[in-house]
Order: sequence, then C-alpha cells, then structure tokens
Amino acid sequence: MSTTLSPMERFCTSPEADAICSPPEAASLAHEAGAPALTVERLSAEANASRAHSGDSYRDPRIKAAFAIAPALGEAFNSSSFREVTIPVALLAGEADTTAPVNTNIHRIAGFMPQATVTMVSGASHYTFMDVCEPAAVERLAPICKDGPGVDRAAIHARTAAQVRDFFVATLPASGS
Repeated sequence: MSTTLSPMERFCTSPEADAICSPPEAASLAHEAGAPALTVERLSAEANASRAHSGDSYRDPRIKAAFAIAPALGEAFNSSSFREVTIPVALLAGEADTTAPVNTNIHRIAGFMPQATVTMVSGASHYTFMDVCEPAAVERLAPICKDGPGVDRAAIHARTAAQVRDFFVATLPASGS
C-alpha cells in the first residue's frame, strides 16, 4: 500500500486545510440507509485504486469546450494537470463560496489555465447554483438552501444560463458544421 499522500490529502492534513476538506454533504453520505460503512480501510483502498489512475489521460475528443460552475478540489491539481487542455474553458463561482473557497479552488484552477475565462458572482455561495429551494425544504436542507442576504437564486440561475449559452454559441461550431 502506498504511503505517498496526494496533494489533496497533504492539503487537507495541513494547517492550511479549508472547508473543501469536509463539505457539509459528506456527513450525510456516511449515514445513508444501505450505504457501505465509510471505514479508513475502505477509503484508503479506494483512494489508492483511484490514485493508480491519477496520471491517466481523460481527454475525450468529442468535448470541444467546457464550462465549470463552482469548481472544487483545486488543491488536487498542479501546474501539469491542465497542461494539455486546448479547448475553450469558462469557470464560474460565487464570491461567497465557503464550501469550495475561491482562493484554493476556482482561482487556483484558473491559475493553471490562463486561457480560461473566469466569472465571479457577487454574493453567491457554492450551492447557490443548485435548484431554487422550496420553502418547506429550506430548514431540512439548510447548508444547501442558505444564501446570503439579497441573493436572488433564480436571477443568478437566469444570468448563469445565459452566460453558459453565450459561451457555447461563441465557442462551438453551428450544428451541421
């Protein structure tokens, strides 16, 4: 068994570790009915199996452009991670994202792809880009449904959808081309 820590594991066990190392939804995964127990041994085995493929290329020639909303796990990447990315890339995140803090996630990832366009949405958090929460769900899904004061999730969704559409219209060939 490998004892070499991945960059993400190093980050998450360091004094610099931030909220990305323990997202709110992770706690509920361990308690879902029918879910296998999350043991250190199981996590270690799965991490090692995944790590064995970490240097593999995942390039898919069908993908001609990419738009990532609230990208996370920035500390898992380094300067060579995106070296071969030649397609247009757009990144968008909320300035108030405390789940995937912007400095260690979107800004770190963008630093490895200087050709990428970056948009920061004022007041938005990590989960603002998920569906608008029904009033009855707000209490039960507090971490996911809670937005900052004055944040209009539906309006942010509309602006984001328009930005995604405009990005792909500008970067992809018209149908039939």
